[in-house]
Amino acid sequence: DDSGPDATGSYSFSYVTAVNGAPLWQRQDVVIADGKAYQLIYTADEQNYSENLYMAEAMINSFSPGGGE
Repeated sequence: DDSGPDATGSYSFSYVTAVNGAPLWQRQDVVIADGKAYQLIYTADEQNYSENLYMAEAMINSFSPGGGE
């Protein structure tokens, strides 16, 4: 799933991968600011991914390159 850049120029991808044969759901956000790329990744098994996605989204949305300086 590639939602493309949002209004701030950030990208978000969601996909399923496997580690030692166990499926893991991931959301990867890439934030580009001041010539740098920041990669934020949320990974969980299927049940926990859905249950905790709201919390991961809140953390991702609160991310500020440079620590909010």
